Amino acid sequence: MDIRLDILKAYVAECVIENFEKTGIDADEIVSTKAMEMLAEVLIAIRDEALTDFDVVEKIVNIFEANNIKCYGRHDF
Repeated sequence: MDIRLDILKAYVAECVIENFEKTGIDADEIVSTKAMEMLAEVLIAIRDEALTDFDVVEKIVNIFEANNIKCYGRHDF
């Protein structure tokens, strides 16, 4: 990955975090809503009888990664 982009991402994230309280955004509501959306997606994957167990795990990992939650080496199969 481009080192310039990594530096820019870190800088932007730091600025957002430092000024977040000034925005008036309800972070708890956003996180709660996003978590419920993710759980609904996971449940759909689990209930899908057409999928193998491996495919269900793959879908769940993809849901996490699509929401910037890294699975690192645990999903290296």
